Amino acid sequence: MILRLTCVIVLLVLRAHAFLPRPFSLRPQPPSLALRSSSSGFAGNNAPRPEDISIMDSMIDKLAAASLLELPTAVSASLKVCGSPQFFLRIAERADMSSGPEKESLVALADNLSATLQAVVETSERKLDERAEAVEAVVKAAAEDDGEFMVPLSAARRSSLMSAVASLPASDRDETFVATVDSWMNKANEDGLDGMVVILQAVMQCYAAVEIARLTEELVEKVGREMAEVQGEGAGSSSSPSPSSPASKYFGAVLASNPDSWPAMMADLPDGVDHDAVMGEAQRTIEGVVLGLENGSMRQRVMAEFLREIVAKVEEGKKASK
Repeated sequence: MILRLTCVIVLLVLRAHAFLPRPFSLRPQPPSLALRSSSSGFAGNNAPRPEDISIMDSMIDKLAAASLLELPTAVSASLKVCGSPQFFLRIAERADMSSGPEKESLVALADNLSATLQAVVETSERKLDERAEAVEAVVKAAAEDDGEFMVPLSAARRSSLMSAVASLPASDRDETFVATVDSWMNKANEDGLDGMVVILQAVMQCYAAVEIARLTEELVEKVGREMAEVQGEGAGSSSSPSPSSPASKYFGAVLASNPDSWPAMMADLPDGVDHDAVMGEAQRTIEGVVLGLENGSMRQRVMAEFLREIVAKVEEGKKASK
């Protein structure tokens, strides 16, 4: 079924939605890829899971070692974690179990964190307004010539959406951009705008594809420079993506394609490329790119889930080929 949504009306409704960054959440919407969120214990009254506690402890250690000048940047990168009640409770728990300098450090961190969070939130509100304009411009790229949205998106509109995301300055494709898209998606879902939820899911998918490709290119260049310094010549690394290989080129094509086409792409691999090679590229990208992002950030979650979906399709394709 094709849904038609008037572009101007929908965007006015979403832009009118006042919000602060909220936990990453993308709801399933078959048959298109729906990036799933693992329900963390960072929001509401949910009890934190062991993995959540591990993330919080890692962040507490990082913030405790940071200077006052470094604290705002570190907090901004993981606002969802640092701003949760569970995070402050964890600091208190660790302070109760500590003594001496460590206890003093944790108590000081709690005091400094409160003041820092207030300043960061005020700054974030200004950035949200700026990112709302960027998200609006991207979403408009999915509209037809008559100003209406049609769902599912045509190949031409999805290509336009990908180009719009890629054309944004890299500095605009930050944590606040992802939080803005997520907030609009929540608002669209609450208002029953199912077609807009699908479009915003596509925005998030395009975001993940563009950012993974950019970060991979930066990683390859960095590894090349480091190897050139050590060996006197450019060289690749087994732990980073290698864009010169057939598998990495095909993996790049998968990233840039519509997720609906992934099953067909995994069923018809080109000569010189097998499922294990594509899987290797995905795993190296997860290790080299995603794990290097701020732990617990929404950006990391979006890109990690996007790559996990690719891994799942590769596994399905390999199983079907036997």
